Amino acid sequence: MGKFIKRYMKMSSASHRTQGTEEQLQNRQDELEMLIMTLETVALCLQGTQQCPSKIKVMRENKFECLCTLITETIKAPEVPGMYKLTCERWLTDFRELSSRAWENLPESELLKLVQEVLHASVCALYELLNCVTELSWACGVHLSAHENIPSLTTFLQVRNVNVCS
Repeated sequence: MGKFIKRYMKMSSASHRTQGTEEQLQNRQDELEMLIMTLETVALCLQGTQQCPSKIKVMRENKFECLCTLITETIKAPEVPGMYKLTCERWLTDFRELSSRAWENLPESELLKLVQEVLHASVCALYELLNCVTELSWACGVHLSAHENIPSLTTFLQVRNVNVCS
């Protein structure tokens, strides 16, 4: 799942290859829709981890690599085509402009809407992933051996050197 999310957070080679900006925009919008569904699925699958110890076992595999990859990828913002990047950043960083709904008249309004949905789905998935970290910190019926250390979120972010803005 982590590799799949990573793949769709970045623009695919098909989006880069297309000549027309309209086709490039359409390809990226399709990718973002797939990313939204994936992130929502991750969030849904992670709910109720404390009742299902097998979910915790999956997260513990390879020294929490699955958990670390998912957290790293959900923190990132999705890429948008170059010519729309400045517009997206402007409208999505100023809440007053975003709440004014004036962006709905822009030609890239569908892209803005999808990026908002990706960010919302990412936050939902990140919330569930952080719940997993919290639940791993508790016993939850899974006893950790002496050599297994549960990563704290701050330690994880420092060790991984996660750049939220990229």
